Amino acid sequence: MAEGFLGTSNERMEDRGNQCFSYLIDNYFLVDVERDELENIRSCKMNNIVHDLASYLSKYEVKNSEAYPGVDDLSHIRYANLSCDTENAQEFFKTGGRKLRSLFSRDFIHDSWNFKSLRTLSLDGADIRELQGSIGKLKHLRYLDVSRTHITALPDSITNLYNLQTLRLVECRSLQALPRRMRDLVNLRHIHVTFHHQMPADVGCFSFLQTLPFFIVCQDRGQKVQELESLNELSGRLSIYNLEQVRDRDEAAKANLREKKGICMMEFVWSPERENFDNDDDVIEGLLPHQNIKSLKIENYGGKKFPSWLLLRTPGTGDSFPLKNLVNLKLLHCKRTEELPTLGLLRRLKVLEIIGMNTIRCIGMEFYINEGESRRETMPLFPALKKLSLQCMENLVEWRAPALGGGSDMIVFPYLEELSIMRCPRLNSIPISHLSSLAQLEICFCGELSYLSDDFHSFTSLENLRIEVCPNLEAIPSLKNLKSLKRLAIQRCQKLTALPSGLQSCTSLEHLCIRWCVELTSIPDELRELRSLLHLEVTKCPSLNYFPEDSLCCLTRLKQLTVGPFSEKLKTFPGLNSIQHLSSLEEVVISGWDKLTSLPDQLQYITSLKSLYIRRFNGMKALPEWLGSLKCLQQLGIWRCKNLSYLPTTMQQLFLAERLEVIDCPLLKENGAKGGGSE
Repeated sequence: MAEGFLGTSNERMEDRGNQCFSYLIDNYFLVDVERDELENIRSCKMNNIVHDLASYLSKYEVKNSEAYPGVDDLSHIRYANLSCDTENAQEFFKTGGRKLRSLFSRDFIHDSWNFKSLRTLSLDGADIRELQGSIGKLKHLRYLDVSRTHITALPDSITNLYNLQTLRLVECRSLQALPRRMRDLVNLRHIHVTFHHQMPADVGCFSFLQTLPFFIVCQDRGQKVQELESLNELSGRLSIYNLEQVRDRDEAAKANLREKKGICMMEFVWSPERENFDNDDDVIEGLLPHQNIKSLKIENYGGKKFPSWLLLRTPGTGDSFPLKNLVNLKLLHCKRTEELPTLGLLRRLKVLEIIGMNTIRCIGMEFYINEGESRRETMPLFPALKKLSLQCMENLVEWRAPALGGGSDMIVFPYLEELSIMRCPRLNSIPISHLSSLAQLEICFCGELSYLSDDFHSFTSLENLRIEVCPNLEAIPSLKNLKSLKRLAIQRCQKLTALPSGLQSCTSLEHLCIRWCVELTSIPDELRELRSLLHLEVTKCPSLNYFPEDSLCCLTRLKQLTVGPFSEKLKTFPGLNSIQHLSSLEEVVISGWDKLTSLPDQLQYITSLKSLYIRRFNGMKALPEWLGSLKCLQQLGIWRCKNLSYLPTTMQQLFLAERLEVIDCPLLKENGAKGGGSE
């Protein structure tokens, strides 16, 4: 666009450029395309053949100081990527760079700015602290990027760049403010800034503006939402902050958001630390966005109910869906809102995050569907949702599953892949069932949770299951049929007495972590069936007194083992009799208890061991001599063995050892030189 290649027509240059870009992708000139959840392109690569052809055709017009150091004739150069240490760098100033159109550099800058034809200047990441005032002479400049530099101010002369279309100031942490007469940049279409104090004044004067990352309402500085009224070319993302400074619905409506059809991501943010919430309900009603909106975030909203344009009505009533294209919805820290909006019929909604809504006590039928539609048996609810997150809901007690009039279940979340329930301390049950697409389930910090659905066996796509800090959870449903499960973590479930049944079905399980389950008494015999296991951790389970002795013999892929401490009634370490068969095992972390006077002898047979960490063997006075037989050992850690006095002389045979770490072993430190040992 800066080069003028898109020509002139009735279409916006950006629209024409997007058409060209799509054509290049459709015809494989650009490949390896990655998209975000809104289908926006994040990255792509040029086809190798196209790259080679383009490089050949432009070799006399392109100067790249790293890739093409051999180009000598600079008179025809149109595009340059320069470093200050290149021998040709200063030649541009001697020749005047008369054909130079684009200059990219991170460490090359000159005070003459004699590139009269320059359209694009990128100094992204350059180690500069100021721009010379002579930059204002670049009358044809359309694109300027000084992102991630150390500049503290832009020169006033920058406002003379009347043709400037794009200004990028991303992550300019030292930049204090923009020039006062920024409004003179009448052709500015895209401005990219990161920090709030860098927002330009009088944004309403930029009639062609399409990119404005955020707008800060500040009555004291005359920054009112009505400045956005005429900016109907805005597109992409727009965040509006300090909405508590908007007076009422009429003033909010002057932003004219419903006419800004190019905006696909909208964020409404109120300040978190305030006491007056009187006008929040009124203001948000006036902020109705265009129906093209795909992503919406509402943060720190203090109203008791959400706006009518978010409280969706059903198609049967004749009302339309104001946000029918919504893909991503985040409701963050709306602490006074008493009821969730009805969202179950949003056909495109893929991501829903509800965080910090402290007043919500129950998630009921109104969350899924309006009462008038409750008998439509074939209608799936949340038909496209892939990710659901409920976090920090301090007063949420009940979550009800939707049901038809006859009591039968409705189809809910048919394509849900990720479910995260975090820090809901009063929630007592979670009605999840028939989630055949679920790949990740996290339930953490739910202090009153006592029951989980018995329908885990239907989660046939589940790959990651994490249950942590649920002290009242007494049982976990059977894992039968979970053949896709790869990670299982159960931590700080104090009332859990046994691991879930059906472990033998988890034939793809690679990571198993059990920590701080203080009532857990045994490890099931089915552990030996987990032949894909790479990492096994069973730690800090003080009631555990049964660990099948041959349970590890079949875990031939195991690389990392972390075990102990277990019940202090045990006089020997359980479960290690068959450990010598684990030829892939590389790391062992073993924690003891006071009754153990020595390390388990079975460890000496793990010839592949590279790292060994020994913790809290307080009854042990010396390490065994067989330690020297671990020829592959590279790292040895000894932690908090308070009665350990000596290291074995055979440690001198550990030729590959790179690191010895001793922490809180007071007697070992005193006697480090005795018995041939060393610290």
